[in-house]
Amino acid sequence: METYTEPSLTFGEPITGIDYEKRRAAFAIIVKDGKIAVVHTPTGYSLPGGTIEGGETDQEALIREIDEELGWTVAITDFLYVIDQYHYSETQEKYYLTTGKFFEAKYFATTAVPIEEDHTYAWLTLNKAEAELKPEYMRWAVQQYRMNNE
Repeated sequence: METYTEPSLTFGEPITGIDYEKRRAAFAIIVKDGKIAVVHTPTGYSLPGGTIEGGETDQEALIREIDEELGWTVAITDFLYVIDQYHYSETQEKYYLTTGKFFEAKYFATTAVPIEEDHTYAWLTLNKAEAELKPEYMRWAVQQYRMNNE
């Protein structure tokens, strides 16, 4: 599966004088019966996925994150977007420049018990997900997906 490394868009503006830690992440758009899977944490809704660690590929990280967050087995079916987001993480108390790679994936089964206890999943309509997702780059990715699949 081909993936692109250059971001197509950047959301947020860097604050002068702040050092941003660069972070790579992978996220999934999983749609089933017209609804999209989202993860709910104490800080709000996000797409399933997270930080790419060590020598992981984008796809390995995404599969690991979905297993940790949801206990799901998925198949990654398509690469969609690369988007940068400047943001502050309230939980980690750090400023990040996250390069997020977005993939389409298909849910197969729940095969494990999630290990991130404060993460639960929900199925939202695409419109509700656009409104509820906290990170701006995730809202944009869902909007583009919806527009390209109507």
